[in-house]
Amino acid sequence: MTMTVQPVRFELEKVTDFVSNRLALDPTANAWIRESVLLQDGSPVATVQKHLPAGRYLSDVSVRIASELLEIADEPRTLLASMQANGHVFTNAVCQIVATDAGPTRAKLLNVKPSAAVLIITQTAGHCGVPLYAAKCVVAPGHGSLSITQHNPN
Repeated sequence: MTMTVQPVRFELEKVTDFVSNRLALDPTANAWIRESVLLQDGSPVATVQKHLPAGRYLSDVSVRIASELLEIADEPRTLLASMQANGHVFTNAVCQIVATDAGPTRAKLLNVKPSAAVLIITQTAGHCGVPLYAAKCVVAPGHGSLSITQHNPN
């Protein structure tokens, strides 16, 4: 099977409670969001929202990530995979898994009914001891087993 990442949007937005709580950001801060659809043999199987702080909240932790982010966001893979490929090490990851309904927005991206059961996997990871990365992955039903591998190269 072939898995591909299809970016949907990459933009700056005001932080939501989800982002400010996970990245310890001021509620008035901005953050980058990159949303993608993961396709398996051309069919949508998951949506992925990746969040990183913007402005000084990012550059104070890593000037290099801040300078590379716009280029990385264009790559046809997840932001975390791109950052790790560029040598950035993320640690202190926390992953939570919840089952819920897709809802109208996610259902449209996944081509399922809004009432369809989905798994939502949230992950937060730190860089240099600071929470810098938050992700929400919504997995559509009916695509086999789910394997989660977290690897720290150090």
